[in-house]
Amino acid sequence: MVQETYNLFAKLSPEGGMLFYDLTSILCYSKKLLLAEKGYNPQKEKEKQVKIALSFSTIS
Repeated sequence: MVQETYNLFAKLSPEGGMLFYDLTSILCYSKKLLLAEKGYNPQKEKEKQVKIALSFSTIS
């Protein structure tokens, strides 16, 4: 999965530019949100969460 992510971001990066990204997750306690999946938080507790990727590109 990591290599596929790098390949995707390499395709999105402009020629001669850089792509900055942040992968994060948001805890969710809603019973109706189907996108939430069980995952570990920083305290190693298994909680329902939604993973989010933010990306920004720049040309140097």
